[in-house]
Order: sequence, then structure tokens, then C-alpha cells
Amino acid sequence: MGTIDLCNYHWVYQFCGLPLNPFVLDLQKYLAELRLCQQSFLLPFLLPDLHLALNLTGQTEYPSTISWDSIRDPDHFLYYTNVVAERHPAELKLHYAQMFNALVLGDTEKVQLALDRVLSRKRFYRRFDGTHLCNLFFTFYDGLASAALVRKGRKRRRYIRLMKESIKWLMTKSKAGSINCVGMIYFLKAEQQSLNSLDDKELVRSLYGKAIVQLTKTGFMHYSAMANERLGQVMLEKGDQDWGEHYLSQAATLYHDWGASVKVEQLLTTYPFAKLDDRKSNHGDSFVVRARARYDSQLDSLAAVSRENSSMGFSSELN
Repeated sequence: MGTIDLCNYHWVYQFCGLPLNPFVLDLQKYLAELRLCQQSFLLPFLLPDLHLALNLTGQTEYPSTISWDSIRDPDHFLYYTNVVAERHPAELKLHYAQMFNALVLGDTEKVQLALDRVLSRKRFYRRFDGTHLCNLFFTFYDGLASAALVRKGRKRRRYIRLMKESIKWLMTKSKAGSINCVGMIYFLKAEQQSLNSLDDKELVRSLYGKAIVQLTKTGFMHYSAMANERLGQVMLEKGDQDWGEHYLSQAATLYHDWGASVKVEQLLTTYPFAKLDDRKSNHGDSFVVRARARYDSQLDSLAAVSRENSSMGFSSELN
């Protein structure tokens, strides 16, 4: 039970976008303890998350790749030797870690590979049964991945349908009181609108702007960075260089604050006119505070669910 609670702690930390480098150090220590305690069930759930953080902070040779082969690298002190069955729930976590990693770095091929592997599973096995927290973010990633693939002309009908399903599900959760969903919904609606060949530039900008505001308020600095990047790209596509430069610079600063050094280098190389905010340290501190507040809120929610389950005699397990 203790290790499962700590597993949830690490997922909340990652989903809330707290700085990556402390996360790496913390997670390495925890995984080492799991290994010493022979907790082989939980290791494969968390190793993809460590690899994601190592990729984005520039500590791996191939930063866009997360696979069991890369995780089994014998040069790594957390070298994982077990074979994970294809339908093992940890396989789902691996696919979503790869999907998000590829979304951040703009690797369309790996985005499609990860999403298609998720969709190849029976519907029940595409989510963690009873784990609302993970499913919320998995659904969001489905929508972002679908939009990225539609922009590249990949199986438009299939991915457009999935994007609509993601928005609908998140809206249901939002109406039920989940404030986490609001920025995600605006982000996906902005992505959806930007795919329309007859789109209104100001409407698209407004939707992305609302997404950025909501994601900022709720402390999701990494998703805010992604929304700023997308809006900057859209502005450039519409011939608006000034606003494109502004939003891409904002994105670079937020990625820097998150600790995603590989992404910052990629962004500044692709868009040489983008600049890191001179006030990035203060800017980063404010986002850390908001991300920490969001983290505390989500962790309190998990604790409440755990207490409720315990009082009702339920046992907690990852399915």
C-alpha cells in the first residue's frame, strides 16, 4: 500500500509539471528502494516516467525514444530485466510516456506509433480501471496526439473522431467539477479550430489564449508551454511574425523553467528569433508555486479517496 501511494505521488508530481531535475533525483532514489525491496510489480509503471524526464533533461542518447529496450540499457543502474507482457497495464503507461515525450519534441512518427498501440488494445485496457487521475491526462494526450497527426495528414477521420471523443469526455468531467479539465478543453478546442482551413485567426488565438490563461492559473507550466508553442506556430502560419515571436519566446521560457533543456535547444534552433525571458528565474518561481499548489490539491484528492476506500473496506491496487 505504501509503495502504491508513493507511485501515485510520483505520477501527480509529473502530471502537474513540477521541475524535471528534482523529479529525476527523487524518482531515482525511490526506484532504487523499490528494487532493493523487490517490488517488481511497480518498477515497470515508473521507469518510463524516469526515462521521460531523463530524455527531456538531456541525459539520454536518444531523447525522443522511450521503449523497454532503452529502459533495459545495462549501463543504467536501474536496468530492468523482466519482460513486460503486451497487455500488462505498465505497457499502457509506457505508450503514454512515449506519446507525451514525442509530442513535446514534435516527433510525429513516434506520436503515431504510441497512439496506434494504445488504440490497438481493447477499450477496457486503454485506461487504468478506477484511476481517475491518470485517465484524465491520458485522454488529454489522446486529443493532443490526434491533432498533431491530423495536421500531418494522417488518417484524418479516425483521429478527428478521437479528438472529439477526448473533448467530450473532458467536458463531462469539467461539468462534474474537475477544474483541471478547463485549460485542457480550451487547448484541444483551439487545436481543433486551427485544423479548419477556413478558421478565424482571432478565434483561434482567443481559444489558445484562454487555454494558456487556464493552464497558467492551475499551474500546468508544461502544458502552457505547449499551448504557447502551438499558438506561436499558428501566428507564423498566418503571417504574423511579431505575435509568433512573442508566443514562441514564451514557450521557450516555460520549457526552460520546467527543465526541458532538450526542448529549449530544439525550439531556439528552429526559431532563432525566439528569446528566453530575461526575467525567467522569477517567472519560473511563480509557476513552481502554482504547480506546487496544483500538486497539493491533487494529492489531497488522492488522500481523500484512499481514506474513503479504507473506511469502506476496499483494497487499493493498480489494475
